Amino acid sequence: MRRLVPWWLFTAGGKSRYGVDSYIEIEKFEAEKAEKSMWFFRVLGWLFLFACLAVLVGDGVSALQTGTFRFVAAGELWYRLDAGSLNLLQALIEQYVSTWLWDKVFVPGLLLPAFLLLLVPGVLLSYLARRRRRPRYF
Repeated sequence: MRRLVPWWLFTAGGKSRYGVDSYIEIEKFEAEKAEKSMWFFRVLGWLFLFACLAVLVGDGVSALQTGTFRFVAAGELWYRLDAGSLNLLQALIEQYVSTWLWDKVFVPGLLLPAFLLLLVPGVLLSYLARRRRRPRYF
């Protein structure tokens, strides 16, 4: 539960037991609470980055085997991992949402390189959920 500090504490006048120092302590407590809840997003970001690295290593290994380098598409990787879920997603979107959405949004996304679709959310989550330095008060 968040405690609100009354406005009259910051006006000139008498001292109160709810001074500016306790307001700073409340803000520190809320910052620590938010920091503890961000660990999930930090871990998820690192998992995306490790998956991106694994896809890039797989692309490199296949390049060594075939002699030509190409990035694996996201749709191709998804089809290799679980073809049924990809087909189910296509059927659900085309039947219940819109065929336009599948053709104009999902298909171009699935044709992008897989490492790129893993790299972007990994970097964003890792950056947004990073540990921030707290300002020091004297």
